[in-house]
Amino acid sequence: MTALVNDALEKAHTLNYVMVITVIYIKNTIEIRHITMQTPLYIDNQTALENLCQKLKSASCIALDTEFLREKTYSARLCLIQVATEQTIACIDPFKLDSLDPFMEILFDRHILKILHSARQDLEIFHDLSGKVPGPIFDTQIAATLLGLPDQCGYATLVKQLLNVELDKAQTRTDWSRRPLDTAQLDYAADDVRYLIQLYPLILQQLQTSGRQDWLNEDFLNLENPDIYQLPLDNLWKKVSGHARLKGKQLAIVKQLACWREKRARVQDLPRKWVLADDIIIALARMAPTQPQQLEKIRGLNNSRSKNQGEEILAEIKAANDMPKEQ
Repeated sequence: MTALVNDALEKAHTLNYVMVITVIYIKNTIEIRHITMQTPLYIDNQTALENLCQKLKSASCIALDTEFLREKTYSARLCLIQVATEQTIACIDPFKLDSLDPFMEILFDRHILKILHSARQDLEIFHDLSGKVPGPIFDTQIAATLLGLPDQCGYATLVKQLLNVELDKAQTRTDWSRRPLDTAQLDYAADDVRYLIQLYPLILQQLQTSGRQDWLNEDFLNLENPDIYQLPLDNLWKKVSGHARLKGKQLAIVKQLACWREKRARVQDLPRKWVLADDIIIALARMAPTQPQQLEKIRGLNNSRSKNQGEEILAEIKAANDMPKEQ
């Protein structure tokens, strides 16, 4: 039996998710070792990271989460990585490390299942760092919907429902970019994987009992698609709230300004809506100004950042108006 399991894992990249997950289920025998009270390792140097990754290499699944900030930047700033197996729980501090390469090898090892809750933002961060998406993936939020729990079920709700544990919310507003992190903060962060590794076998067992585990294949595989983490510039207008009410030249202006905003946001490392808010793009599309004086009539364009970009905004509007109708 062991030989069959190991052979299946060797071929994991050619198998569908159900087969991979089932093999992992058998291999682990789903014996959760009691890590509930375990103090998380704080990984703050390269040697500690390499030692941790040596342990992770022998795991068939890991629970994974991140803490990040993106309120003031274009890209999310990775502040902490939490990881757990049945035996080990750790918080990796990227601020203290020269390189995350040893851990990246774990993320892209197809023999190791990555268990996350509401995985998309975490995967986006790793995609931004490496240009690749970790895999294979098991998202407990997606899986929970097949257990009769609400769509977008929160992690705390799932932990309460399945493990009867009430999570501490005292550190909800923590600024994860500030150092040092104290014990309470690290324990709080570790809880995001401490219970996640315990949720997985419970969810998987219920899915197997109901015969629904194969329903998840497409959703989980889609999470590995790199295209979903960076829309082409030509499609960014779809992110502009209110665009559906416009058409013709007005919509052309929205498309042009959305592309311009994205390029500006990337270069300046600012949230796109700090460069130009959605409602301002819609107002510009409706007014289609051609003179700087007209820009002054649009609320929100009187701040220094937008005002200094007035000439560029007018140039983009002109470019949209000059396009043939079919564009």
